[in-house]
Amino acid sequence: MTAPVPTHRDHGAFVAALEQRCKVVIVSFDQDGRRSARVCIPLEHDVGRSEASEASYFFWVCDGRDTQGSQIVGLAEDQIISIRLTSDRYGSSDFAPIDASRRWRSGGEFT
Repeated sequence: MTAPVPTHRDHGAFVAALEQRCKVVIVSFDQDGRRSARVCIPLEHDVGRSEASEASYFFWVCDGRDTQGSQIVGLAEDQIISIRLTSDRYGSSDFAPIDASRRWRSGGEFT
């Protein structure tokens, strides 16, 4: 028997945002332990992760703040304080092109 996949308490809002093509507001702890709120598009929940400390929720950052050169951010379940569904819908024009030659690094971000 396999262990249940860990999900954040607001996982339902993440799924609803995917289904309704709506942006979310993510409140999370940044790498310095400060609270940060970002407007994002949900991309994926990686069910292959078994630890709450591993990045398993992936988002496209829409708010234009510095993301260390990447619009994609991966957050571990224990980094996420809340996921709130907005009424703001997203479309293909919300995604800027990314350089496919860049590689993922630990922490769920592109290098």
